Amino acid sequence: ITGVFPETNNYRLLNNDNVVFNDVEYNLINDNERNNIGGLAELDALNQIIWNIENITDYLCKNPQITNVYFTRRPTGIWLQKWNELINSKCSKKIEYGAIYTPSAARLDGNPRMEMLIKHWLFNDNNNYLTLDHEWLIRNGVNPNNF
Repeated sequence: ITGVFPETNNYRLLNNDNVVFNDVEYNLINDNERNNIGGLAELDALNQIIWNIENITDYLCKNPQITNVYFTRRPTGIWLQKWNELINSKCSKKIEYGAIYTPSAARLDGNPRMEMLIKHWLFNDNNNYLTLDHEWLIRNGVNPNNF
């Protein structure tokens, strides 16, 4: 997402990641409506989200050396739709796409949390997530076994 409300400034920001637009409250983080508060899918249905898919596709076309693209969440709902647009776009045929654990590590067990996050990115055995490309890391001076 590169922006919201592309043709208006007729909205009010609240201090909880929410906005009021046309007298309706929306959350700018949640995918869908929760507790009568709209989410990104509802704003998208109103054409109030500027997606970045075209810019990302152009970047991938200009950088054919990119072989992996990671999403820091499991794509569902409106995100799955946009994720699939990216996967099916030109220049995506030789790229592996998948999710890695979110950098916030909010629900990841262990302490220190950052150490657990790095280990998850490098060595997890959860089929819902990829691991970072070890060959690329090594070519760029990172030894995964140091973690």
